Amino acid sequence: MLHPRIDEIIQTCGTYGLFAFISSNLIYLPKLQPSSLRLLTGVGVSLSGFTDDSYGRIHGKRIQPVLDNINRLYVMAVGANCLWRPHVIWHRYRFNEPEMSAARTYFQNRNIGFNPSIACLNGIDLAMDYYFGERLGVEERMRIEQDLFTDYMRDMHQRLKSSNYQCPQWSYLNIDEEGNLLLCCG
Repeated sequence: MLHPRIDEIIQTCGTYGLFAFISSNLIYLPKLQPSSLRLLTGVGVSLSGFTDDSYGRIHGKRIQPVLDNINRLYVMAVGANCLWRPHVIWHRYRFNEPEMSAARTYFQNRNIGFNPSIACLNGIDLAMDYYFGERLGVEERMRIEQDLFTDYMRDMHQRLKSSNYQCPQWSYLNIDEEGNLLLCCG
């Protein structure tokens, strides 16, 4: 959503018969043409909290403008006769667990999907340093363990270490707002 030519990029995907799904924190919502919205298979909105304190902890922003943008996107999708509706990907942190129920109710009452997901380490380098490296300082490791469900993450990592595991992200071409390929979600 941050790329100044996002509308053109979506149209180009459609020209080549490609499907596009956008994942965004929706701090910014550009004006998108109805034809571009119809070319999307959906928009997932990452949320890390339902109060200014928790949302700001990760994004450094207030939550209300994001909620307003989610509601505006919903109206845009309905107005463009899209088959999809925005859905929220609720990143579960230890600090936002008490807010999850209120957030779920808020979005369900607006017919907006709500999918909780354990927050993970963002990027392959940080994940590798946390699990296998020695470059992380004690303070950073403690901060990670204070915020994330690291016991769960460690358990998942062990289950996924089998030789036949293939990351589902490998089936997608993930590109950030600057045109960089994203190699791993951690």
